[in-house]
Amino acid sequence: MNGWILFQGLKIQLDLTGINQSFHGNFYLALCNHQSWSDIFILQHILNRKVPIMKFLVKKELMYLPVVGLICWAYDFPFLHRGKKNEKRPEKSYRMKDSQTLNRALTHFLRSSATIMNFTEGTRFTPLKANRQQSPYQYLMKPKAGGLIAIYKMIGQDLTAVLDFTIVYDAPKPNFWRFIGGRIQRVKVHLDSIPSQELKENFGLPETNFNPDRAIEWTLKKCIQFYRPKFFILRASRFT
Repeated sequence: MNGWILFQGLKIQLDLTGINQSFHGNFYLALCNHQSWSDIFILQHILNRKVPIMKFLVKKELMYLPVVGLICWAYDFPFLHRGKKNEKRPEKSYRMKDSQTLNRALTHFLRSSATIMNFTEGTRFTPLKANRQQSPYQYLMKPKAGGLIAIYKMIGQDLTAVLDFTIVYDAPKPNFWRFIGGRIQRVKVHLDSIPSQELKENFGLPETNFNPDRAIEWTLKKCIQFYRPKFFILRASRFT
């Protein structure tokens, strides 16, 4: 149904690179730049029946959205609270609660095969957000390594590979409503598959010599390599 909507209903052309490969493992970690809710639909379509079922870490605010919140609840996705500095409750307490929620969710995921999706930016990219954050990237928010580190510490020993996706839309301001309204006609998706051994060499082993500083350094380096400006220049040229 999802594929029919993408290609027949919305008439979206999907250009894929790096995805012609086989996936035979039980546990994968998928990373991706984040611009719209439509990212989720596209990734679900691309990976459908190729990898174990995708599980997402979602913001608590999505719980209250019609349909979306129900789907997240039905699939048992963990809802994480993003504490704000102006809230009376200390942000540290929210981070601790998120950590506990994440650990419970990952323990549940380990009962069967799964592909865990993590948007390392933590929120959808917009130029306004990037300016406020003083992001060093033209089309990317500053990555947050916390979720990646927590996932690796829990399932690193069983991880088959990291699936590092980059999505580019042929629209200057891609969003979900433009997507379902047929105002986006073409999407490019590139995949870099990273063997789990690379993470172990850079992060250390989860149960023995794990190094969080090196994990953060690796995450930042990957952003420079895979979300490079010359790839995103395709957006400015509108795929001509």
